[in-house]
Parts: sequence; structure tokens; C-alpha cells
Amino acid sequence: MNYILRDQVEWKQVKYLKTSEQGPEENHVWKYEFTLPRPLADWDVFSYWESERIASMDAHLNRGDVLFDIGKEQGWCNLAYGEMVGPEHMVLIEPTREFWPGIRQIWEKNGNPEPRACLSALMSDKDSGAVPVETGWPAESIGDMIDRNKYQYIHDNEEGISEIKLDTWVERTGIVPDALTMDVEGAELLILRGAEQTLKTHHPKCWISVHPDLGLRDYGITAEETIKFMEDLGYAGEHLATDHEVHYYFEYQP
Repeated sequence: MNYILRDQVEWKQVKYLKTSEQGPEENHVWKYEFTLPRPLADWDVFSYWESERIASMDAHLNRGDVLFDIGKEQGWCNLAYGEMVGPEHMVLIEPTREFWPGIRQIWEKNGNPEPRACLSALMSDKDSGAVPVETGWPAESIGDMIDRNKYQYIHDNEEGISEIKLDTWVERTGIVPDALTMDVEGAELLILRGAEQTLKTHHPKCWISVHPDLGLRDYGITAEETIKFMEDLGYAGEHLATDHEVHYYFEYQP
């Protein structure tokens, strides 16, 4: 596994989501601009990546909403979410320990205040292992930045990472989501089952990236089961886009 030493990170300004292509390229309009580390900054999809999902979040979120970002990976989309709700209202959740130094360095490099909370654990449908309730930056956020993707899954949790129901974490911390966004590589329904009481009681808005192939392969769960679970709780779903996964927005309908 390769790492980039903290004092050797090369940073680059990156524009995200092109909104206008009129005139010469230097006059094109972009919605966001971030500072990201290479090689992440050299990715070639920033002009369009998950544009429909971002547009839906921008339309439905309000400044001051507490947003749970579940499955952060390397941590750059949360920069856009933070501009919508305010970075101090973000709750950053990621189980892969090796991502945390990058998440923190990217967050702080872009001038953000400390997030509302952080959680280094697997959101799941059960509580297993020590349940962390500390809400500041996790200890593993200090270190060198991983230079490639590495994922920690519920179905392949050989490292003994704590698994925590969202309901449990909400109860123990008192932090209640107004909204949540989730990209968890097929484990969507497991996490939603672990969040059932929060969904029933507080009705947060939900953006869920459904992975039909991974859900069926790794958990024996179909996309239809995930959608039906939300509908049975009184949520109406809106299909936003299908690309490398299937993006939905769910809102509670009283």
C-alpha cells in the first residue's frame, strides 16, 4: 500500500461541475472550486461527476441542516455538501481507516472549520465491537495520505472494525440528522435497517446511491427491496440518474 508523506503532498486547484460552456474555455462557468491532492486532482470526470445528485441536494438542503455523509471514501464531495449546509453541520462517516488522514487534510486545506462530528466505523444493521461516541476527528486522521482507493465492507470486515447502527449512534451522541447521503457499495439496506427508528421519528431527507450488482452479490439484497423499505416507511423516491450506480432521492410524505 502506497502513502504520500504529509510534507510531500502536491495540491492543485480543481473546478467541479461545469454549468456553462459558452465562449472560450477560460470563460466557462463552474459551480465549485476545491483544492485537492494529486493524484486525486488529476481525475478526468470533475466536469460532470454525479451532477444530478448534487443538483438535487442543492435544491433540497438548507443552510444549517445536519447532514450525515455515510461512506466518504477519500473525502472531496463533502466539500460541495459543506457549501450547501455549512461545513460545521457535516457529520463525516467512513470505515476505512486509511482514508482518514486524506479526509482531514483535504477538509482543512479548503479552510473548513471542524465538522459537527466524525465517525470511523461501519454503519450497519447491528452493533458489534466498541461503539465510539467521541465526535471529534478520529485518532486515525493523523498520518500519511493513501494514494489509491481501498474500501472496508460489512461483508468482508476482517479487520474487526466496529459496526454501529445509526439509531444507536444518534441515541448516544444526541446528534440527529436532518438529511443523510449514502454511498456504501451495496450495503444500503443494511444501513437503512439500522436507521429505522431515526427514519420513522425524524424523517431525514435521504440521497442513496444504490448498487444493484454489489447488493445482490455481497448481501443477497435487490435494489427493489431497498426502495420498498423506504416506501414502507412513508418515503417517496425519485430516480435521479443511473451511471456507475443508481441515484435516488427519498423524502418523507406525511
